[in-house]
Amino acid sequence: MQGSSTSGECIWLTRVYPLARTSHVLALQEAGAPPASAQPVPGRTWTQNGRTVAEYLWRPGGSRGGDFYLYWMRTDTSPSGNGRVNLAMVVPAAQRARDVVIAWDTNPAHQSVRPALGILPTDIDQYVFTVHASAQASTGRGRAGWDAPRIVSAIECEMAARGRRQWIAAGDWNRLPDNWASQGGGTTLQVAPSEPTRPASGAVIDYAVINRTLTLPTMARTEHNRGGGQSDHLPVFLHFGS
Repeated sequence: MQGSSTSGECIWLTRVYPLARTSHVLALQEAGAPPASAQPVPGRTWTQNGRTVAEYLWRPGGSRGGDFYLYWMRTDTSPSGNGRVNLAMVVPAAQRARDVVIAWDTNPAHQSVRPALGILPTDIDQYVFTVHASAQASTGRGRAGWDAPRIVSAIECEMAARGRRQWIAAGDWNRLPDNWASQGGGTTLQVAPSEPTRPASGAVIDYAVINRTLTLPTMARTEHNRGGGQSDHLPVFLHFGS
């Protein structure tokens, strides 16, 4: 979203809402601040690994626009305001989260730049995460997306603690989907579109990583005509199931 706070409510209404109304789960990166039309739900916050997720009731366009739940977590480290590089997820009211997970290894030796935000929607059997790997190469690692395997490891740890083997992690991995085998990708599969998701670079860096035990049929495609404009990435539609 390139930080929705830069344009406020308008981006949420014109770019996010059209995607949310046709999705079971919408995973957002660089989500900026929550829209003014979203109201915090009392008693619905989750704190884990030093971060907090808040649930909001979102009614874009008033009551006729339908009810959605927004899960928002600050991951931006700038000292003032909400910042730009935050994570969020949006679901229709019928898919309200049964559980919320913040997957992050707080040990600096294993830590990713940002945690992953996951929810267990009402009618979906798998946890779904939104992720945003580092866009900056790290000293000694040499490439963007160097922390992507660390994000996956943190997710796997949280899922093991909950007795869950199947999960979906979607977002901006900042690395190509065929660049996982040498870095601990043996337990995962990548579900990616064939077309570039960031046209400026011609790269496919927005896709889903799933646990290999998830055997549902999968499909991924870029959405050229929906949700673009503000972002330099194209939305990616992911479908799991027959």
